[in-house]
Amino acid sequence: MANKTPLEERIIQIRKECDEIIDRHVAEIKKDCDSIPVGVLRQDIEIRARGCPCAQAMHVMGKTAELYGAE
Repeated sequence: MANKTPLEERIIQIRKECDEIIDRHVAEIKKDCDSIPVGVLRQDIEIRARGCPCAQAMHVMGKTAELYGAE
């Protein structure tokens, strides 16, 4: 049987990937909204996509429907 990566390690990796997606999105927005602080831009994403970084990354990628099973 193959040695599986423990769940907590996979969660940490996925959260890092989600944060990278969100950070790239914020950086793109920042180019057009230079006067708005990065923290405010990120907070806007957090408000729009309530929940964990995974939900926020899915929102940024335009995949919210897939996340919640409504296609």
